[in-house]
Amino acid sequence: MSVKNEWMRTSMIRPDVVVNELIVMPDHLHGILIIKGSDGFEGVSFSGVKEVKKADFTSPSKTIGAMIRGFKAATAKKINQLRQTPSQPVWQRNYFENIIRSEKDFNNIREYIRNNPMNWNKSMD
Repeated sequence: MSVKNEWMRTSMIRPDVVVNELIVMPDHLHGILIIKGSDGFEGVSFSGVKEVKKADFTSPSKTIGAMIRGFKAATAKKINQLRQTPSQPVWQRNYFENIIRSEKDFNNIREYIRNNPMNWNKSMD
């Protein structure tokens, strides 16, 4: 099990959601979800581990917040099993979200995500 593999399961569990970009960092992650709506696709980026613009979005968990809570719970349980640290917190309580409103924003956020590992290393120097 890896955090990335668990996140990639999102599209299998929720047919309305496409995982686009994802980067797992040492202490957080960034990604873009594409939410398929009745009028096409809506992009949502997240940091930390997002809220959807569409009120009619449905999934097994009904909301993006519930989906992220489920992801955090599943990964925390597996991480704690591997570490043999039952019930220890793994994730921060909240997360940052941003609705992507244009192709320009989409490209900028995707570039930020792709460059995050390089920028993380620079900030550690």
